[in-house]
Amino acid sequence: MGENAEAARYAGINVRATMLTSMLVSGGMAGIAGMVQVAASSTCSAASCRNNYGYTAIIIAWLARLHPLAILVVSVLFGALVNGGYAVSQEGIPQALGAVLQGMILFFVLGIGDVFTRYRLRIVNTPAVTAPMPRPTPT
Repeated sequence: MGENAEAARYAGINVRATMLTSMLVSGGMAGIAGMVQVAASSTCSAASCRNNYGYTAIIIAWLARLHPLAILVVSVLFGALVNGGYAVSQEGIPQALGAVLQGMILFFVLGIGDVFTRYRLRIVNTPAVTAPMPRPTPT
């Protein structure tokens, strides 16, 4: 359906059923992912396993501009960034550095990158403007 439900409706797609199905499938997948994470660790309770994956997923989807293949690439890169944060924490560098880098990437790519994609700098050659000749005053 994209971002135009009217065009999808015109093309014959049942918008309501498609939206409900996609919400049910994505919610089910998120629930299964949460269940696997909590069930994978015996020392992790549901309250202590909050890793803000939802916020990271929003950043990934935004950076990938909702393109499915780009989401795979960006999520692998962000996974490497998070695991790199865990790895450098053993060397004495704070683990929160990964989250700081995520925020910086989001700020620079979305904040500054959108400026360059929306606004284009054009150099327009205009003829030189000369001052008008003064009118003679009647005497």
